[in-house]
Amino acid sequence: MYEYTAAVRKVHDGDTMTLDVDLGLETHRTPVIIRLNGINAPELSTTAGKASLAFVNDWLSTNAHGSLSIVTAKDKHEKYGRYLAGVYNFPGGICLNNVLVEQGFAVPYMVGVFWRPKDGDQVRPTGLHIPAEYIDGHG
Repeated sequence: MYEYTAAVRKVHDGDTMTLDVDLGLETHRTPVIIRLNGINAPELSTTAGKASLAFVNDWLSTNAHGSLSIVTAKDKHEKYGRYLAGVYNFPGGICLNNVLVEQGFAVPYMVGVFWRPKDGDQVRPTGLHIPAEYIDGHG
């Protein structure tokens, strides 16, 4: 895992964005496409996807103040060419990935694990289903 400072160039949807990443020593890499690690936001073609995108843009304008801190999950990109990362409003600050899940704009995601709604699951205002075991364990 590595931590970098970054500036947002474009938000594609609720869990993907393009950044200008400061690698240190006056070295930048741009564009860098990241996927928010550990979450899955709805597709942009859906109403919930549009709501997720709007939430991310609003959160960034309110919390990022021009730059972010990102923590990569690994030092190589995944199969679609994106880097997996946690996005924070400042080093050690609030994690956007977690906020998206807590506010119902994304669901937890792990590679190879597909979640389907079942009895006891709740539906958030965005229309996303949140697993009961996640709600029970995370408020």
